[in-house]
Amino acid sequence: MQRQYWSNNVTGVLPWLNANCPPGARVYFHEVNVESYRTYVLVGMLRGDIRYAPDPNRPITRAAVAPGVPRPRAGDLERVRDAAAATGLYLDEVPQVVVYARPGLPGGP
Repeated sequence: MQRQYWSNNVTGVLPWLNANCPPGARVYFHEVNVESYRTYVLVGMLRGDIRYAPDPNRPITRAAVAPGVPRPRAGDLERVRDAAAATGLYLDEVPQVVVYARPGLPGGP
């Protein structure tokens, strides 16, 4: 059963990103379009220096953090190399959004 669509619950982990991402960090927002990201910044929900990464692993845009929706078809989250689940948004212990962090960040491996 699909828990949500297009990661609308990512707003629940934005405070963690604001508190834990280093200045200028690239974040891969799984299934969050760039327009939503820009809106989060515009309305003050997300720090303006946190950058949108279109791919979690490409060297030029490698993301430091990747919040995503855990579900069977979300295989691109499995591609987030060298990362560990750092935090998340849970409803009755069911993950809605899980934040994967790279080494050197809180919760990272």
